[in-house]
Amino acid sequence: MLEPSEAPPQKSSPPPQGHGRNGGRSYTGAKKVAVPHPSLHAGDLCPGCGKGKVYPQKEPKTLVRIVGQAPLAATVYELDRLRCNLCGEVFTAEEPEASAPKNTTRPRRR
Repeated sequence: MLEPSEAPPQKSSPPPQGHGRNGGRSYTGAKKVAVPHPSLHAGDLCPGCGKGKVYPQKEPKTLVRIVGQAPLAATVYELDRLRCNLCGEVFTAEEPEASAPKNTTRPRRR
């Protein structure tokens, strides 16, 4: 049992921050591709509620695709995001087909 004059031991280091992944800003040499929303533009009626108008978000959704070749190559896709000012629903542009990872599995030799 602790004496009243004794304080419990304190942790010396703060817990680590973040989730261990690098964001799109970390890839400074990566090619950047802006992807607009195919059907919505700022000021259009909200397709969700039909009453509000959509407006662009400050930050686009970022999608990073890395190609494992020497040297490492990366592409950052900035997907357009529009939000309804009435219902709050967010509409994000679809990922381009070119951004989909290719099947890298090789057939087994017998």
